[in-house]
Amino acid sequence: MNDIDKIKGRIKALLSRTVDRGASENEARIALEKANKLMTEYQITQHDLKTYSDDKIEEKTIELNRQSVYMRSLVASICTCFDCESYYTSGTKKVTIFGYKTDVDITKYMADVVFTALENEINKYKRSEDFECLIMYHAPRTVINGFINGFCYRISQKIKELVAKKTQEIETTTGTSLICLKNQMIKKSFEAQHPNLGHSNYTPAPSLKSAFEAGVESARNTSINRGIGQKNTVQTKLLK
Repeated sequence: MNDIDKIKGRIKALLSRTVDRGASENEARIALEKANKLMTEYQITQHDLKTYSDDKIEEKTIELNRQSVYMRSLVASICTCFDCESYYTSGTKKVTIFGYKTDVDITKYMADVVFTALENEINKYKRSEDFECLIMYHAPRTVINGFINGFCYRISQKIKELVAKKTQEIETTTGTSLICLKNQMIKKSFEAQHPNLGHSNYTPAPSLKSAFEAGVESARNTSINRGIGQKNTVQTKLLK
């Protein structure tokens, strides 16, 4: 067994530490962070680790801390990065992620990191002169929504760049489009279980220009792994 096979074995073992298999939520989170760090360091994708014939498809619902169409759309963008689908429950803050279990867990983790970073940036923006000036003429909620729109839009663009890079690397390495086969399997399963649901893409809505641009700039300068308050270098560093 060569060194890279040993690394893959370590990653598989870490990814197997789930709540369903007896780990605590904290233990599962730490294991997932370590697995992401190794996958980034050694440029290993989920496709490199295993075939998905023995992995089950599942749904996991997360609850956003804001009822925001922009945040829901960003979850959909994050899902594309990890070969998942998503849908939301109307009138609630709930978004459901659909895909292979390993991918769903990583997608949920990434969403948690991104939205923690967003809340930190919103708090910073509320202390800015730009925010103070805008709320003299607009409702604070309108200003914050514009900021969230810009932040989510820019992160979504970074994710698109990451997906394109990931796809190119896999196709270059394998000489095929095997990753597309997994995407198609998930889409077909999703459509079979939820025939009345469509697919969504992030499209920025009209917002206060100044607030939107502040959100874009904030996302551009945000190091996502700062959002979890730790000094680890997980896969999120690719989103800087």
